[in-house]
Amino acid sequence: MTPFIYPFQMNFIRKELNKLLNAVYFAGDYRVYQTAKDSLTSAVHDLFEQLTPEQTALFDGMTEIKGQRALNDFMATLYPYVIPFSLEMGQVRRLFKKEKKLTIPDFSRLDLKTVSYIGWRDIGKNQLYLVYPYMGELVGIRARYTTGNTNQSNVCCFCNTGVKGSEIGLAVAKTKSTEYQSVGNYMCLDSESCNQRLTSTHAVEEFFRKVLTK
Repeated sequence: MTPFIYPFQMNFIRKELNKLLNAVYFAGDYRVYQTAKDSLTSAVHDLFEQLTPEQTALFDGMTEIKGQRALNDFMATLYPYVIPFSLEMGQVRRLFKKEKKLTIPDFSRLDLKTVSYIGWRDIGKNQLYLVYPYMGELVGIRARYTTGNTNQSNVCCFCNTGVKGSEIGLAVAKTKSTEYQSVGNYMCLDSESCNQRLTSTHAVEEFFRKVLTK
């Protein structure tokens, strides 16, 4: 079977399954538990435009999961059908060809089935680099970031999670728009962790759209 699940969809499925486990452990009411099962089925199937019978069969039995081990085992059965992020080092370098002394991390250890976008920072320059397949084409954006109070928590615009201290920053990128010169928002500076929490790429798409639209 051809891979058909994106990494962010895997995160969404896991999140919904954990909601079901919470109902198993704490609901104490069959009606609440049944509602959680129905909600899980609806939410997961709404992730995909259309599933083949073979793909649908992969999700059979997910509403009967009642423990973390069973949840992890179920996610492992989906893993072979995850679409990996398409990445080549030469490609990344070409995206930032105007950047002098560009430092690119070693992505060879990165599991490309766990990321929806690629990001890294150059601490010396306070630069954040983002790579994402926008409109079907791999695109790179460079943003300048600043970090705030180490005790203050801000919400990442990508993963919608509150993050404290030096792991989140206000990232500002120059745009191609004639209406405004730059666009900025709070983002996780640890992109791998952000990707693990990402359950939708809508905010990523929106940020790239604002930066790239002329």
